[in-house]
Amino acid sequence: MSFKMKKIKKTNTLLNLIGLIIIFSLAFLGVYAVQSINLGNNKYKAGKGVYSEETKEYKKEIGILIVGRGGFTGGNDAPNLTDTIILAKINKDKKNVSLLSIQRDLYVNYATNPNEKEGTGKINSVYPHYLGRLKDETQAMHKLAEKIKDITGEETDYFVNVDFAGFKKIIDTLGGVEIDVKESFVDRTYPDGNWGYKTISFKKGLQTMDGEKALEYSRSRHSTSDFDRSLRQQQVIQAVKNKIMSSYTINSPAKVTELYNIFKENIFTDVSINDAITLALDLGLLKENYKFISSNFNDTCWSPTADCEKGGIIHVPNRELFGGAWVSLVNGSTVNSLSKYDLSRKYSDIVLNYPRLEEEDAKISIFNASKVTGAGVFVNNMKRYGFKFTEKEAVANAPETMEESIIYYNGIDAESDTIQALKKFFKGKFERVPEPKFSTQKAKIEIVIGKDYVKDNSIFNF
Repeated sequence: MSFKMKKIKKTNTLLNLIGLIIIFSLAFLGVYAVQSINLGNNKYKAGKGVYSEETKEYKKEIGILIVGRGGFTGGNDAPNLTDTIILAKINKDKKNVSLLSIQRDLYVNYATNPNEKEGTGKINSVYPHYLGRLKDETQAMHKLAEKIKDITGEETDYFVNVDFAGFKKIIDTLGGVEIDVKESFVDRTYPDGNWGYKTISFKKGLQTMDGEKALEYSRSRHSTSDFDRSLRQQQVIQAVKNKIMSSYTINSPAKVTELYNIFKENIFTDVSINDAITLALDLGLLKENYKFISSNFNDTCWSPTADCEKGGIIHVPNRELFGGAWVSLVNGSTVNSLSKYDLSRKYSDIVLNYPRLEEEDAKISIFNASKVTGAGVFVNNMKRYGFKFTEKEAVANAPETMEESIIYYNGIDAESDTIQALKKFFKGKFERVPEPKFSTQKAKIEIVIGKDYVKDNSIFNF
């Protein structure tokens, strides 16, 4: 048995919010099933998404592709565009949920293999493209999942496709959510649902938002960048999660039932009841203290003089090459070669599979022991993956030349996500030391570039 999949409830506004609220919705459906069904001594059987027939164990990692569509009313002439696309990865052992937002304007080949001739367009139109051609919602979602795998290199176990007609009602049922607005902003071109616009504004600080206000906060796109918008969406998602987990909700069977009814009317998914129970119980999503790490694609590294930020792997090309459309490409891709995804795959691997890198906050210093200039380029190349550097000693000359490149580390475990992530980029020697070798800024990690790098620059692959 699976959740209701056919009916897509109409909405009165163009909704662009989707995210981990769905994961907790699924977990809540599991809770509802446990409360409503007498399991007795019968064990429920989880599906392939959470149980491995090969190891006969529950999977330690689960990938979920989450997309949100606008719906059919409120002046929306493109109801099936997936304007929000989030790849979520749940790690049971690390108690992490990693969220990666994919820019809706990323320009792609619709085809998922060289033999297909499907045309090109923004990634938010992949689902409606295949829905129109295949006339099947599930197959269309599988095609989108294949394209996301092409871009990120990541498999997904489930998909969740949502028309957020019930979004405001969910938050109102929860009694509102607390949001800490990081910066004040004004949006004078927010859609009013009647083909016009209205002005909305938010002041900096902690505040309680009802469903309408939270939707506006999540959806606003004209006042700040699309990258800021995706992070605001995830901020609301986490606020909803906190409210769902609170005693206000958990201890109220009536509210659980009310939320269940809202969820099942607006979610189209391949998650079964049994798998929802697994998400709720075996993974402990509602009770365990999972840490959330949010990431996205942005263009902060495109300019040669830019100070890169985490996620800086895309750029905005000349609009004339795309018929005047505002699109983005993964760095390395061009209008004639759209599918250069080496960088996006490496980035996705790091942020989804080594999520504690950010939390560990192990500062890095680079020491040039090769006597050849150019070590500074390492800094920006590494920052886009989320690596952190010492403030005054990001790059320096080593006190002596060294034949072999090496990475020294101190005060951090060899099995840490930071060290394991660095092994993806450096094929040389790692050595644990009791204290920094060269750093005067107490760097936890010292990357020493030796003369061997001059002969073979593939030693480092950032």
